[in-house]
Amino acid sequence: YDPTVFVDPDLRPERNKLFINKGKPLINRALSGTYPPGSIFKIVIASAGLEKKKIARYTPFNCPGYKVVGRRKFNCWKKGGHGDVDVCQALSGSCNVFFYTTGLRLGPDEIARFARSFGLGRVSGLGLPGEKKGLIPDRRWKKTALKQAWYQGETANYSIGQGYITLTPIQALGMISAIANNGNLVKPTLLKGAKPVLEKINISKNNIKI
Repeated sequence: YDPTVFVDPDLRPERNKLFINKGKPLINRALSGTYPPGSIFKIVIASAGLEKKKIARYTPFNCPGYKVVGRRKFNCWKKGGHGDVDVCQALSGSCNVFFYTTGLRLGPDEIARFARSFGLGRVSGLGLPGEKKGLIPDRRWKKTALKQAWYQGETANYSIGQGYITLTPIQALGMISAIANNGNLVKPTLLKGAKPVLEKINISKNNIKI
């Protein structure tokens, strides 16, 4: 939108249109927009898999282009698959099958626990109004909210950042930065030069390096 509509009295009609626009252009999407994270969530799955020893640095999983879970086939984005890949190759190639397999070994509750340690599912602490928590689902959440049991196929979707999970952009930034900052989740601030408030995530230095 054109910011001059807020300072030019003659543009009041244009300003008023922004408040009723169905596209909601005035929402602070960084804090109040919630979205499925998709493949960036594989960072959490890789970290959890390594930390809980469900995978090791060179554990190979074969990707033929899909994984069958129950009666359903879950596809990789790469038709024909990636072949045998370890965690680093799976991250760089964003191999869905590797993360389906790792996520199924972890289960939804362990995935949720690690996701929350990355600051997901809670406000960042920036202090601006309207910030959303997003949603980090687990078995208990689904039973309470939807009155349904959790299914294996939902874990597969969860493992590649799809399904019920939602994040805000500022949460996604914090999650990625926690790896770049050697396992320190940084509380965001609007003050330049403010001393950073750090929260250590429970991941070993070796796994952070991987």
